[in-house]
Amino acid sequence: MKHLLFAFASLAIVMASCSSSTSSQSSSQTQEAAEVQLPSLEDDGITVFDSYSDAQLKKLAKEDPEYLRFYQKVFKIMAAAPLEKEQRKAFKDLTYRRLYRYATLPKDTAYWAPLEKDWTNEWRELYGYYYYEGADSAAAYWKQVVDEQINCYATIEPKAIVVTGEYDYSLETAYMFFDVTPLKGTITELSAIYMTGLNADNGHNFDTYNIFAYGTIAEASETRSRLGNPDAWRDVALEAYLKDHYIKTEIRYAIVDGVRHDYEDLNVPKGVERLMLEDIPLHRNQAAKYLNPQFVTLKTYLENKKKEVIELADPLSATFIDVIAATAVGNFFRSLQ
Repeated sequence: MKHLLFAFASLAIVMASCSSSTSSQSSSQTQEAAEVQLPSLEDDGITVFDSYSDAQLKKLAKEDPEYLRFYQKVFKIMAAAPLEKEQRKAFKDLTYRRLYRYATLPKDTAYWAPLEKDWTNEWRELYGYYYYEGADSAAAYWKQVVDEQINCYATIEPKAIVVTGEYDYSLETAYMFFDVTPLKGTITELSAIYMTGLNADNGHNFDTYNIFAYGTIAEASETRSRLGNPDAWRDVALEAYLKDHYIKTEIRYAIVDGVRHDYEDLNVPKGVERLMLEDIPLHRNQAAKYLNPQFVTLKTYLENKKKEVIELADPLSATFIDVIAATAVGNFFRSLQ
């Protein structure tokens, strides 16, 4: 077992060393993101210090009412937030059309779609291994450790779903009954958890319950776990339940022949332990982060790439919005993004 632990620790170090090379790759790709070409701009030359004529406004009302509303809002903002002389000089060439393109860029789904496709491929090259193969390997490795060190002491098999008032102060309660079979010695105390949910949910929605067993358990013995409200479980047969649901158990501690064996003593990485029971994106992300501290989720990677483009695509418009955002009317621009 020590050899396995050392081997896996070495693997983690190799993975971490690989991450240093990904940093330079990420840096170069950040530069590439900044150089992405903006959507084409059909500018009419009307700057933020000018105004449209009545004839132009009528045409906009007919042909581009969304842009007209933007113009009217910015026009009012400029009147309410006069700029200093140097600021006016800096923004003298900024047009409403250019500002509109920049302010609405974050919501231009057609523009972002091909970029996000490329960025997704980049993410897979940088972090895909940690999210997929690496996470699977880590979960499989630690699952083996847990099975060999703690789950080896007993099997816990679901036996029946029962609604009864026998155990809970004569109140009807639903229980899941289990058979606990000792595998190595006599158990005097055992604590475990089990997780259950729909197979079709792929682990996205599940419930966790506790199992306790006390007394001398030298052979297969029955124990129960409280499910709660009997109405949801009334007339539910275990066989029918298991057609659509899974049940996974894990021993948390067991006292065997007077010696306590504790799951916590195994020091399973927090980023991996849930993935051992439930394969869902959150747990994969946590496992990948354990393998590579520089790991970022695909969602975060795409958001960061998009932010880089937005911030660096049009510095003049970005600076103008920053200046205006310092005023009381700045929320208008933030709402567009």
